[in-house]
Amino acid sequence: LRKKIRARTGYGPALLIAEVGRRLRRPFHPIGMHIAALGPDGAGKSTLLQNLERLLAPCFSRQQVFKFRPDVFNRIEPGFDPKPHIRPPRSRLMSWLKIFYYFADWWLGLFLRLWPIRRQGGLVVFDRDFDDLVIDPRRYLVQGVGGLCRILRRFIPRSDATFILDADPAAIHARKPELPIQELERQRQCFRELAAGDGRMHIVCADEPAEEVARKVARQVIRVLARREERRARRATRRLGDVAVAVALGILLSPLLLLVAILVRVKLGSPVIFKQPRPGLHGRTFHIYKFRTMTDKRDASGRMLPDAMRLTPFGKLLRSTSLDELPELLNVFKGEMRLVGPRPLLVRYLPLYSPAQMRRHEVPPGITGWAQVNGRNAVNWPERFLLDVWYVENRSFWLDLKILAKTFTTVLGRRGITQPGPAEASFFRGNAESDVPLIEPDLPPRNATAGRDPGVTTILITGVGDTVGQALIKTARQSSLPCRVIGTDRDAHSVGLRWVDKGFVLPHCSQSEAYLAEVRRICAAEAVQLILPGSEKELILLAAHASALRAETGAIVVASPPEVLDVALDKWKTCRFLEKAGL
Repeated sequence: LRKKIRARTGYGPALLIAEVGRRLRRPFHPIGMHIAALGPDGAGKSTLLQNLERLLAPCFSRQQVFKFRPDVFNRIEPGFDPKPHIRPPRSRLMSWLKIFYYFADWWLGLFLRLWPIRRQGGLVVFDRDFDDLVIDPRRYLVQGVGGLCRILRRFIPRSDATFILDADPAAIHARKPELPIQELERQRQCFRELAAGDGRMHIVCADEPAEEVARKVARQVIRVLARREERRARRATRRLGDVAVAVALGILLSPLLLLVAILVRVKLGSPVIFKQPRPGLHGRTFHIYKFRTMTDKRDASGRMLPDAMRLTPFGKLLRSTSLDELPELLNVFKGEMRLVGPRPLLVRYLPLYSPAQMRRHEVPPGITGWAQVNGRNAVNWPERFLLDVWYVENRSFWLDLKILAKTFTTVLGRRGITQPGPAEASFFRGNAESDVPLIEPDLPPRNATAGRDPGVTTILITGVGDTVGQALIKTARQSSLPCRVIGTDRDAHSVGLRWVDKGFVLPHCSQSEAYLAEVRRICAAEAVQLILPGSEKELILLAAHASALRAETGAIVVASPPEVLDVALDKWKTCRFLEKAGL
């Protein structure tokens, strides 16, 4: 019977070795998960964690919530301090000692509390973590520790995902008026800067209903968990292979790289390397490196000439032979790209993708890809995206080898180099007009108003960091109306500012005088003709001053009169209006 059971289950030395290996790897790669929630007091962290406990219960064997740190020595007293910021801080010496105590507690807690839970498939949740000391040290009664916390946080075990609750400071202040709006604005900006360069941090809009926020976070937790398991299965061999090939190619091609760099410097000038932000894995931006192929020629008014006039015959040769792509080996070595994967396109294409096309960002971008060996620039945008998504769904080691082999024949044969027409392949304008070539507007220098094309409408879209503002950008890009899009937002790191032709940072609309003064300055300097408010508060403010703005700058605010907005934005007043109208 024992022999039959072993024969049926495949039990033997191979299975035994695999099981031993799995048990040895588990302490270093636990199957559980560690997440954290950050945000100002009053943003809704406690409500979020309560909802997550219910939503994620089927996914983990157990859940454990910690307040700020593991608290190995059980020094945190139960209870809730409603006003932690009003107490005086400790001295600088005691503050530094307290920070080192927190640091030691984190490392002891990693071994004594966090790993045992994660090894058993549990979920570890932190209501704030060590990063909160960088943003709000006053809450923990310490001072003069900003630089120390920024250094020590790099040596703290990181969570698998950190969710930053981002809400309107005025709304947070209304719920919990302990901190002034200016301090809440500062914390909000610091949280966004903290998340800007970290792929594990996710900013979540907390202005939505609590249930919807919890569902979004729960879905993201499951995505992170699934991607982590997929990376564990493939990361080691793929990453090692990419680095080995990148180093080998860098050494073998070093004479060619040096020769091309010298020729670029002589023929095109400095800088030799062209650096540009591109979206990578999950849409996170990185800087791609290429050899320069165009000059910096300008016209008499100082405007940059079109690409076709700046692209030299030498630059065309570099592009047709793909020699300009060789510096991307540095991106492969840094882990930002792979040898094979969908090509990283422009950042401003992100809001134009459909959900299916966005799947091309589920894998790291590559120097070459399935679309490049099946037509390169000669295929239209929908077909190119279909090829990219097909690769995402069918990628394998053997497919990568096949793509690498076909890349050499495609480049040497110079097939599918470009489409006829402009110097570059047609720009992507969205799925409505994906094959229509788009010539990027030649924008004048900042603060210059002369020399603009009278046939191009200049549109100012406010609040481009919000969903409505980003939808307005997408609509303007897909419109047949020749337009130049100016964007504004109160956050300098807003992703919407990367999708417009020119972006500006405005003060919060609660500071109405400063906000309107800056809008007037932008309208006058950029010859704005239409203003499209992208958020509700800006809509109300701009509608109230629409006549004055039109009289002073000539710009038309696309908004209903204030008395109409007063009814439309109030559910009770809308209901009464409909009752009176008999509807």
